[in-house]
Amino acid sequence: MRDHNDNSGVYIRTPIEPREPWMPVHILKPAMAMVISMLRGVNLGSHNRIKMDALRARYESLKLRDPQTYIQSGNVIFRTEERNLAQLAKRIENGIEQKFGFRPQVILRTTSERRDVIARNPFAKRRGIDPSKLLVTFLASHPSPEARGQGS
Repeated sequence: MRDHNDNSGVYIRTPIEPREPWMPVHILKPAMAMVISMLRGVNLGSHNRIKMDALRARYESLKLRDPQTYIQSGNVIFRTEERNLAQLAKRIENGIEQKFGFRPQVILRTTSERRDVIARNPFAKRRGIDPSKLLVTFLASHPSPEARGQGS
């Protein structure tokens, strides 16, 4: 067996070729991806409050591995074998609504997508810009042509 990177930041274990005739052929699962979830409208003032230990427990109940939260932001990083992020976001939204009584929008990004955002930072080579002061906003989907100012 050998490990290789599929350029998405996920390392996958595959058989070394050519394989010996006596070696079994397996169906190998891809490595678990690290995913960041961002919950919109959570813990803003007195609205839609969720304690982070309860949020981590909810993610674990949804079979998401090793959930970790960041302060009281509603951002959670976890591991999963699920590859359909749109379906996973809906599952998390449903789970939060069932447990906490409100339905936040959930935006998911893989760690490789986050690395790509950092790598494409248009301000990285400019002088006098403090990278800790930059803000990135992730959208749930591509904006419409009208929203991008390209509509007729």
